[in-house]
Amino acid sequence: MTSRVYSTPQEARGYQSRQGLIAIPNDSGPVPTPEVGDQRPLPSWLRKTLDRGGRFLSRWGLPLALLALALQAGLSLLGDSATFDETAHLVAGYTYLDRWDFRLNPEHPPLGKMWAAWPLRITGPGKVDYHSPHWASANQWGLGYEFLNGPIDREERRDPRDRLMPARLAMLGFGVALALVVYGWSKDLWGKSGGLLSLLLWTVQPAEEGLLCRRRRLLRAAVCLLGGGTLALGCLWACYGLRCEVSGGPDCALTWDRLEPGDGPAGTLIGLAKSARLLPEAYSQGGISWSRRSSWPMPLLPSSRFPVISRTSISSRGAPSGGARFLADSNLDWGQDLPGLKRWMDSQGVNEVHLAYFGTADPRAYGIRYKKVHLFIDYRPREATSYPRSGEYLAASVTLLQGLYAPDPVREFLGEVQRRRPPVGRAGDSIHIFEMP
Repeated sequence: MTSRVYSTPQEARGYQSRQGLIAIPNDSGPVPTPEVGDQRPLPSWLRKTLDRGGRFLSRWGLPLALLALALQAGLSLLGDSATFDETAHLVAGYTYLDRWDFRLNPEHPPLGKMWAAWPLRITGPGKVDYHSPHWASANQWGLGYEFLNGPIDREERRDPRDRLMPARLAMLGFGVALALVVYGWSKDLWGKSGGLLSLLLWTVQPAEEGLLCRRRRLLRAAVCLLGGGTLALGCLWACYGLRCEVSGGPDCALTWDRLEPGDGPAGTLIGLAKSARLLPEAYSQGGISWSRRSSWPMPLLPSSRFPVISRTSISSRGAPSGGARFLADSNLDWGQDLPGLKRWMDSQGVNEVHLAYFGTADPRAYGIRYKKVHLFIDYRPREATSYPRSGEYLAASVTLLQGLYAPDPVREFLGEVQRRRPPVGRAGDSIHIFEMP
């Protein structure tokens, strides 16, 4: 006779009770009689369906969620022009790896930018022009523009996708890895169902996430924070090559005239950190701009903030016809829809548009012929501005249409255009197209 093995004493008692081997007293009193209105048991077919669904999610929930994340981001990566921060972040990360020089984009920590640039550094699809005046002046936007599109003074444009796609795929891999961390951590705390729920939230909104370590005792929490802070500080110094100076050579030095006494407590702490050489110079100066946006001196803390090189499901935040009424800037418009504008022009037989563009990409690199109404970052300031006449088309970014980041004449003109008639077309979510009456 084979003996049955039980995992817990409760399981053994339950089995023996069902077999009539022992009697378990019932101290809970008589079983209450069901009242009118009590829920009835689920039908057997529905209970079986739910059981099958639970088993399916338990087996396939993790790979399906990761696949949804990869497809959602991958389709976006293939169809977008260079988004706003990619122009500066990518060239900055490349120069960090190539020369360990941190003069570009000091306002953001380097690790995410370096991670995005390492495929370019290894495969070598292009090099940075260190003879450009933009490098000597630490002009991250001008140098990044040339890195992606070619020299500004040349008519021939380089295909920016040759540099953007490897960087975007690297960041996609990083996002999938973080999704696995979120799933594993949540599963450890709340079980498999909690892990799948956290993974679902990460999949539909893969933006910056914070992971909190829950501890019951204050001493353990303090040790956790101290250890985590020390580890983060070490990683921060390692990202800057264990060097305080921004550059290994004498050709570039950051100016500190932007640090003023009126910058408040955060500015004071930044100045002390600079004087005591507690943090890398580029990281300290990057905190100046952030200290003016918030009274909390977050830039001094070793940051886990990773700049996302590609947009993350911007279109899911609102329908194309309604999102611009509530959202602007990076919530909706990162200058990502130039390919969509080119497709609209080809489908409508439009050879040229007047362009008011909020972004850092080069419209000519995507085959768009345009006359300049307003460019938020104007790489060719000598080109004259031109307003559309009757029968001509205006393509305008929704951020500028909302009156943001535009000079008064452009703001008034765009406002008048919107009041006179609705758009005749849209490129993605971020560019509206008008035909002048």
